[in-house]
Amino acid sequence: MKLRFALIGWLLLVGVCGFGQSADQPQRLLYFPDTGRSFSALDPGEEILQRNLLISNQAAGYGVSFSLSFDKEAWNGFALGPRYSSIFSLNGKEGCFIRVRTQLNASPDGLLEVVYFLIRGKCYSVYWNSAMKRWDLVENACRAD
Repeated sequence: MKLRFALIGWLLLVGVCGFGQSADQPQRLLYFPDTGRSFSALDPGEEILQRNLLISNQAAGYGVSFSLSFDKEAWNGFALGPRYSSIFSLNGKEGCFIRVRTQLNASPDGLLEVVYFLIRGKCYSVYWNSAMKRWDLVENACRAD
């Protein structure tokens, strides 16, 4: 009986903490593949989009990693597989920061980082910026007009 309560308590703790992610930072709500449509046609639905934001990986052959934060102090790490998208909860806040890092080589000087503020209700894509030679972010139209 004690073992069952301990197991239930542990599962609740893991669920609340999200495997080391801070619950008071942005959280992933949905993770889904791009079905081959143009990113301007990725429409998560008006109600979901108004309260959250969508981030896509438009790279066909590479997964990407990034972190989200409300305060630039605590960061939750996420990854998107090639041609995958996620909707992230903003817990009623107007937006959050995204940090995308590119490791060019093993030296400390080989780490490039960009930080942007993302606005609730918008859609974004992480992409390879060939001119800057780093992962970067661009805002997309969420709906095909």
